[in-house]
Amino acid sequence: MKRVLYIKSNPKAESDSYSLTAGRIFIESYKELHPEDIVVEKDLYTEEIPEVDEHVLRAWDKAKTGEELTYLERESLKKVHRAVDEFKSFDKYVMVSPMWNFFMNWKLKKYIDLLFVVNKTFRYASGGKLEGLLGGRKLLYIQATGGVYAEDDYEKDLSHYYLKSLFGSVGVACVDPILVESTNSSRYSGAEIIKRRDKRIEEVLKSF
Repeated sequence: MKRVLYIKSNPKAESDSYSLTAGRIFIESYKELHPEDIVVEKDLYTEEIPEVDEHVLRAWDKAKTGEELTYLERESLKKVHRAVDEFKSFDKYVMVSPMWNFFMNWKLKKYIDLLFVVNKTFRYASGGKLEGLLGGRKLLYIQATGGVYAEDDYEKDLSHYYLKSLFGSVGVACVDPILVESTNSSRYSGAEIIKRRDKRIEEVLKSF
C-alpha cells in the first residue's frame, strides 16, 4: 500500500481548468488501478500554507548554536515542521499547476520552499555534500500552458526541469511530466489537446 499526496495549485474551479481537469482524470484513473493505495488531496488555495518568515529563519539560525527560541519562533517553526512531516509521510506526489510566466503557480513554489529543511528532507554529509533523505519516492508534475513549449521553446518551460533538479537532490524520482499544451493558441485543436493529454496520462499510469 502506497500513500499518494495530490497537490493542487490553481485558483480556478476544476471545471474551468485544463490542469486540474487533467489532474482529476489522472488521479481517479490511478485510484482505479491501485484501490489499495491511500490518496490525500491538498488544495493550496484553500489550506493555510505556513510562511518561511523572519521567525522561522531566526529559529533555524539559533538551532545551529543551541540558543533558546522565543514563543513566536517556536510556534512558527512547528508549523513548518508539521508541513514537512506531512509531506514525508507520503510515497508519491502529484503536483498540478498552470504555467505562469514560464514557471509554476506561486502558491506551489511557496509550498515547495517549506519542504527543504536540513535533517528532515536532506542533510550535509562529510565534506559538506548534500545528501537526500527522501529516497524511494516518486513525483509527477501536471501542467497546462497556453502555448507549446515542449517542442519549440523548451528552455522557457522551467517548472519540470526545476522540480527534477530540486527533488532529485533529496532522492525523489521525478517522472516525465504530463503537459497540456496549446490551451490559448491555435497550434492544437480542442480535440487534439484532449487526445494528447489522454495519451500521456495513459503512458504515465503504467509506471507511476
